[in-house]
Amino acid sequence: LMYKSLYVQMAFVIVSGIPAVLVPNLFLTLCGFPPSTDIWIRVLGLLLLAIAPYYYNMARHGNVPVVRATVQGRVFFSIGLLVLVGFKLASWPMVVLAVSELALAGWTAWELRQTA
Repeated sequence: LMYKSLYVQMAFVIVSGIPAVLVPNLFLTLCGFPPSTDIWIRVLGLLLLAIAPYYYNMARHGNVPVVRATVQGRVFFSIGLLVLVGFKLASWPMVVLAVSELALAGWTAWELRQTA
């Protein structure tokens, strides 16, 4: 039982986490935020890197209830981003992130149905 979508999700969080830690203002600019000297973006990057091993192990070992929970969490996150954009609290790059996350969550949901 292996979830290829979760390997992609793992890569997605690593590719997002590394620049958030090392070059946070580049990351912020790409996401449509102004540059910042605050620590929060680096903390977010560390959190993203910290969850990468979870995705690796879920992809490899596939605990169905936990994998299902990631789908629910990622859908919630995506809807939250879209709401923020809708209220003009975030800019359009967050739509790209939300749609990408929804697509990956949908792929994982499809893989779950295939293993049922």
